[in-house]
Amino acid sequence: MKYQEFSSAGTSINVAKLPSVFNKVLKSKNVEWVRGGKNFDIGGGRFDNMTAALKEQEVDNHIYDPFNRDADFNADSIVQAAHGQSDTATISNVLNIIKEPENQLKAIKQAHNALKEDGKVFITVYEGNPKFLPGPPPNKPNQFQHNKKLTEYLPLVKEVFSDAEIKNGMIIGTKKGSIPKTSPTYVKPKRSEPQKDPAVKLEENIKERIQLDDVEVTAEVKPQPSEVLAVEPVEPTPIKPVQDLTKDAIVMENQFL
Repeated sequence: MKYQEFSSAGTSINVAKLPSVFNKVLKSKNVEWVRGGKNFDIGGGRFDNMTAALKEQEVDNHIYDPFNRDADFNADSIVQAAHGQSDTATISNVLNIIKEPENQLKAIKQAHNALKEDGKVFITVYEGNPKFLPGPPPNKPNQFQHNKKLTEYLPLVKEVFSDAEIKNGMIIGTKKGSIPKTSPTYVKPKRSEPQKDPAVKLEENIKERIQLDDVEVTAEVKPQPSEVLAVEPVEPTPIKPVQDLTKDAIVMENQFL
């Protein structure tokens, strides 16, 4: 996975203003916050105003933001709300500041990971100024803005949430099973090939091609009985379950997605 070229740390600036996604959901006639439930807030920033507002709605908010929260904080959010534990997930003004499509998809897939079946993701973006090309904003060389309309992010979201649509100024998607197999992000598991008997494998490789100057010679090499050795099977190294992994930031990233 490619690292983000531009950090998102400097974009967390609204200490008093709530993210727009909060009120969009609150005022919506189509969706709602799940009272007594959990929300997984991807890229939620360094302030807790969203968490406080959701608490008044009887919703536990769990922020996951590698750029604005430390490894232990993020690891705790994963333990508490990822892996199918959340009723809702939010990606508020995040996709517009991530340059790389593969990292945008990573955030969307993290939302899919966190949600329960039939859970909903709510996505908003800052559309910026369409007169500007994607790139660093004026006087902010370390940040990035796509300057794109909300509609332009919908195809990307639909790769993970196939039913995603735009309502009330948000992209809303529902988790229905695993990521669709038709999605470019879906990777079909490779089937492991059965191990061949060492003697058979040796016989299949008895022809050795030898290059002598400009003349190519094919030599027949017949295996001698002493060359066919008994090979004891090697036990595979056991894979540790997720619960046994440490809270190291890099390991945490790998176990989350």
